[in-house]
Amino acid sequence: MGAIFQNHLQAVLPAILDGLADENESVRDAALSAGHIFVEYYATTSLPLLLPAIEDGIFSDNWRIRQSSVELLGDLLFKVAGTSGKAILEGGSDDEGASTEAQGRAIVEVLGRAKRNEVLAAVYMVRSDVSLTVRQAAVHVWKTIVANTPRTLKEIMPVLMDTLISSLASSSSERRQVAGRALGELVRKLGERVLPSIIPILSQGLKDPNASRRQGVCIGLSEVMGSAGKHQLLSFMGELIPTIRTALCDSTQEVRESAGLAFSTLYKSAGLQAIDEIVPTLLRAMEDDETSATALDGLKQILSVRTAAILPHILPKLVQPPLSSFNAHALGALAEVAGPGLSSHIGTILPTLILAMDDEDVDVQSTAKKAAETIVLVIDDEGVETLIPELLRGVNDNQASMRRGAAYLIGFLFKNSKLYLADEAPDMMSTLITLLSDTDNATVLAAWEAFSRVVGSVPKEQLPTHIKLVRDAVSTARDKERRRRKVCLFSYLDYVFLKHCSHFFLYFSRV
Repeated sequence: MGAIFQNHLQAVLPAILDGLADENESVRDAALSAGHIFVEYYATTSLPLLLPAIEDGIFSDNWRIRQSSVELLGDLLFKVAGTSGKAILEGGSDDEGASTEAQGRAIVEVLGRAKRNEVLAAVYMVRSDVSLTVRQAAVHVWKTIVANTPRTLKEIMPVLMDTLISSLASSSSERRQVAGRALGELVRKLGERVLPSIIPILSQGLKDPNASRRQGVCIGLSEVMGSAGKHQLLSFMGELIPTIRTALCDSTQEVRESAGLAFSTLYKSAGLQAIDEIVPTLLRAMEDDETSATALDGLKQILSVRTAAILPHILPKLVQPPLSSFNAHALGALAEVAGPGLSSHIGTILPTLILAMDDEDVDVQSTAKKAAETIVLVIDDEGVETLIPELLRGVNDNQASMRRGAAYLIGFLFKNSKLYLADEAPDMMSTLITLLSDTDNATVLAAWEAFSRVVGSVPKEQLPTHIKLVRDAVSTARDKERRRRKVCLFSYLDYVFLKHCSHFFLYFSRV
């Protein structure tokens, strides 16, 4: 039919593309054969119709469509360039291909430089496809139509980076993986030649109004830094660090999460320089009402990937007295992320929060209490060895507010923790009973409440084994009270203990 059939291409092409992904191999083969014929007969006359359809297929989620589309695109480019595309290309360097400068100019004349760049960018990306057959097809096309890879990459770099960033921000995990691999390969093979072009483009990409593309930039930065050598990146720290710092304060959480991963990769190369130039900025941003929330989340992101390295730089700033409501909230939020990593810093954080639990400001009180509760619950089995001594120091402190707060946290820990604390219960019961003779009535009440919770955490069948311990603790408290000659308070202690601890005496009478 020749030119007559050309009028029907727009209606027929979708069916051919669908056939490329058919479950039946014979249908796929027939569809690919039809595609080859379309390219053969209509490559020059219907290029504006054929090329977009084939380009869309290159980024399909179906690997069969990607493979067939790359092959068809190769046929089209070979036709335009005036080459058969049947050259055997095995091994060798990517730097030199089988094409000629004249063939390259022919493609530019037919497609236009902008479209040529888009097509080559797509082909270069799928050279790193997850499917071996797609990779092989793309490599064959690339080496057949590109004469010099480094020079070509330099020409198409802005478009290639735009393609990779868009793909890194794609909802398709496979497409993101392909783009990441392509970017990594680009840096590994041509690092020093392409980094001066890549990094500025990525930095500029953070100004894009599209949040998905900004996220793609952060993923791209991770790939670039992970693939480049440490010595290669040192000269670009002036651009990399501000870029990641900006991304950590982005208005979109997904961007901040990806920026946190980029920070982790940066830290491997920059070390303390990354911390010194990023963390203080985030801490200052937390003092501004407009940026405090995003800056706090940025800190959480880098803390989640580099807990041990970041905590010593953050905590001294946050625990400075007087503790503000926001700083208390920040400590609680960071504790959720750091988790057991806080164990070695309990002595720095907990005393400040306990004192703030008695602050005159109600907001500070509530946020400090919530943060302290979060911290005692995120500690793991190993951290208990640090937490328990710190709480015991608190109940023996000279300040009533410290004793009261520590007693509350002991009760909260034993009531809500999922850890095995039975071995810690005896010392806690003894200490809290002694605290019942405290001169501060509020502390006595807090101690009793905590004591009840500790007892409640002990299995009933184990309670009789603690009778002697309780009796000795009561005697100690009584002697302490007699020395103070405060009979009325001891009478109160005796009354409270007899009223609320009668089950101990029941067990004792049975024994």
